[in-house]
Amino acid sequence: MKNIVMCISIIFIYPNVMAKSTWNVIPIVNLDAVKNPIKCGYLYESSLNKIVLKLEKFVVNNHVITSFSVKNPDIKKQSSVRLLTKTVDTSKNFKTQSNKKGKYTATANLEKSDTGGKLFYELAIFGGVLKINNLEYQLPSRLPRATSALYLNCAGDLIRPDNEIK
Repeated sequence: MKNIVMCISIIFIYPNVMAKSTWNVIPIVNLDAVKNPIKCGYLYESSLNKIVLKLEKFVVNNHVITSFSVKNPDIKKQSSVRLLTKTVDTSKNFKTQSNKKGKYTATANLEKSDTGGKLFYELAIFGGVLKINNLEYQLPSRLPRATSALYLNCAGDLIRPDNEIK
């Protein structure tokens, strides 16, 4: 019985341990000259898989834009790239997309729905899956409090009307 419990524990814990060990996640907090936030987000880097994933929020023309970009040598012009969390699928919400050799970028105005907030919340708490063509990369769950707190503080200040990028 003890062996069965141990085996089941390893099956459920191991994928998340692997995700944490292959990804470095840092908050993105870009400030202007007077220290107002102009971009907020998360930067995921996996040197093992040669992937840089960047999720950012910024204000343009009084709208909060969410950007999702992936750099990886396996990305081609026709590549399929998407990010999945518990309830968000970027292929459904990010309609403005650009594929080049080695880089995928997508943007969306998600401010009229709760999708933008859910995306960042679910990534921080539950992690997610990055899909590049037929390959899946598990993103780490339970980001450190310092990482998520810096993002949340930045994002809260970002939506103030005087923080618009002109």
